[in-house]
Amino acid sequence: MSDIPVIAPGAAAFKAAGGVSWSSSPGVHGIATCGQCGEWDDGPQWRTWARLHELEHDAIRPSVLGIDPSLRRAGVAIVSAHPEALGGGAWPSLIDHRGEDGHNGATYYQRGDRLVRQVRALMGIVDRARLGGADIRLAAIEGMIPGMSVGHAFDRGGLWWSIFAGLRSRGIPIAVVTPAHREKFIAGVSLRPNAKTGMSTPEAKRRIVDETRARWAFPNGPELVREFIPRRLNHDQADALGLADMAALHLKLGVPWRPRRRHVENIALVEWPEV
Repeated sequence: MSDIPVIAPGAAAFKAAGGVSWSSSPGVHGIATCGQCGEWDDGPQWRTWARLHELEHDAIRPSVLGIDPSLRRAGVAIVSAHPEALGGGAWPSLIDHRGEDGHNGATYYQRGDRLVRQVRALMGIVDRARLGGADIRLAAIEGMIPGMSVGHAFDRGGLWWSIFAGLRSRGIPIAVVTPAHREKFIAGVSLRPNAKTGMSTPEAKRRIVDETRARWAFPNGPELVREFIPRRLNHDQADALGLADMAALHLKLGVPWRPRRRHVENIALVEWPEV
């Protein structure tokens, strides 16, 4: 269990103490009890009380998830709200990627096994983050490029739907963001090939990373912001963080950077689910 990220510092102790348990007996209204502090609630809204109680123990933190699906390197990012006592605001709490190279001539079994490994790895990140205290209330996933017929589109579609189904099976609301809206949110312009920018693919990827680093330029921020983003962030992770930022702004979690017009406009163009 050592690879569980510490997103809410109180999560491990809270779970070790048994969390919030529910007990009832015939003819008696049930009682929800915190195993860590002993507080209890017997009202009809005990589930709401339990969630708020977890927040009081800093055992969960309201969080959003961004996933940029890719066979070779799918980016994953989680942004979590900090308690007011720690300065508040929503900050990146996890940035990672998963994937592997394929090869020409792979059989259906080999291609299928590759997808199984990747989806298990991605959902494993999500599950461990939740164990570490991420209360993931919304996921933003980049949609497939319409009409794509190159670059193993069949396999990419299989990966995309597997990720979508994995999130659905975990009860996480999902917003699908077009690549153009994600790019415009991050960089202010569409970076698709043949777009007006005239950028090459490597230049476009560098632009995404540079814009993300500028957005999260907080030298005194948490370690991920202070150390990882300026030095180690790759473009797939930057895409995922952009998607998570879109979800965070939509839920009004309070990011520390100042939203600009491009951020507000592209969030408004996304079809967001009920949360």
